[in-house]
Amino acid sequence: MMSYEEIEEVYHKKGVILDSRPVHSAAATSPAMIDAQQKKPKVPVHAVMTARQPMVRFIGGDDMAHNRELFRVWLQTLAKWHQSGTPWLFLHTPDIAFAPALVDTLWGDLRAALPAAGNAPSIPQQSSLF
Repeated sequence: MMSYEEIEEVYHKKGVILDSRPVHSAAATSPAMIDAQQKKPKVPVHAVMTARQPMVRFIGGDDMAHNRELFRVWLQTLAKWHQSGTPWLFLHTPDIAFAPALVDTLWGDLRAALPAAGNAPSIPQQSSLF
């Protein structure tokens, strides 16, 4: 397992900022959250543009209101970074089934702060496995 310092170094070199605060600040009430709290690095969030195309990986939890509250810090930061580069935003959830809800919860605020974000990405629906 990588140490905190090793994770920081790799992410810093690649311009990746991991925000796992929603995962680590919530009570683990589902198997996916328990797994995420054990596996996702708990690192401080440094909102510093370290590359022309910085990447923010925001890992939301099960509580969408809490995710929205913690995401607010990124609204002005992403808008500012957009003026001098192309920031990338990746929204994750421990349980992939919650990812569309996370996008729905955060995208309106993101678009209000950064109109260039455009419409939320379309999320394909799987009709069945067979």
